[in-house]
Amino acid sequence: YIMHGQPDEITAHPTGDLVTEDQRYGGRRTSVSRAFEVWRYNYVAGVGQQIEIEFVDRNGDGDYKLTLDPTEKEVFTSAGPLTRLFEPQLLTDSGDATSNPFASRQFDMMENMYQMMAMSRPPVKFKELAEMVSTRISFNLLPYEVRTDYFRITSTSILVPITVAIKKEDLQFHLEQGIHQAEINIFGQITSLTGRIISTFEDVIQISTPDTIFQQTLKQKAIYQKAVPLRSGLYKLNLVLKDLNSGNLGTLEQRLVVPRFEEGDLALSSLVLADSLERSATRQVGGGQFVIGETKVRPSVGEKFRQSQRMGIYFQVYNLAIVTGSCYRQYHFEQPGSRRPHARVHAKRHQHPARIQAQFGQRSPSPSA
Repeated sequence: YIMHGQPDEITAHPTGDLVTEDQRYGGRRTSVSRAFEVWRYNYVAGVGQQIEIEFVDRNGDGDYKLTLDPTEKEVFTSAGPLTRLFEPQLLTDSGDATSNPFASRQFDMMENMYQMMAMSRPPVKFKELAEMVSTRISFNLLPYEVRTDYFRITSTSILVPITVAIKKEDLQFHLEQGIHQAEINIFGQITSLTGRIISTFEDVIQISTPDTIFQQTLKQKAIYQKAVPLRSGLYKLNLVLKDLNSGNLGTLEQRLVVPRFEEGDLALSSLVLADSLERSATRQVGGGQFVIGETKVRPSVGEKFRQSQRMGIYFQVYNLAIVTGSCYRQYHFEQPGSRRPHARVHAKRHQHPARIQAQFGQRSPSPSA
């Protein structure tokens, strides 16, 4: 109510009711229900149309609570534990899940859960940019580059940093009191292959440059990053950027393939070539832009470096074994086509891969792993 206001319609059943089951629950059974209310919204921004929310008085004391289970309001008088959860699965010869009462109930519960998650998200600030995603309108007046990386949290939960790079020369700056200023609104949305919204993010990128060095910085890039935790699987990423001074827009749609890191299997995270690699401040550990654990890693989105420029290399290795009879791990990195180790790493038994410092050959200027 606080987030979405008064519903367009409330259907109240203060003394319960007779509920006839939908055909997909096995069909044509009528049961007595507890007291419940159904709130209907004709439209909820970012969620959809004809949204229904159900509240059930489970204990008969007037305390109505939100429910995700469409059958929770029903009262069964049969002897024994006869509920939807324990009823037989009525599969057809074709295996159609819609004729399976348990599967249908679970499906509805999941749909209700995702609907509640969508409704609990903060309201969209950049509605113009969000509408461009939903209507699939494309613009390329504001070019930018994007890269995505993948780091293991658990075997199925993956941290996905999304990094955006914009050339400053493609932005329009406004000069005020000797300071050149640019401002970009960014809207991002991650959806499943079925179109369900998994995550959204909005932010403002502000750039301020003194007039004395403005021309020298135009060839540089403005870098923005948002890290999103996702489960392994396939997703779609949509980005919309808007330069507020010029009104130029840039849109992007691309597939996200989030890997699965199996327990016990030797695996490697994304390998990041970074133009800045340093230990993060204590207050930033675990959060903030470019922060992965205890390390601040700013990717070079284009992965191009000048000969005089330092290049950091960051990656994580999972499920490495310990050398028998030793408290150290020893790693060898070899160049393709050569048996000569290109790098050696020694790390204590308890040391996390993200903290291991690797000194490579002379041709690579002190990267880190």
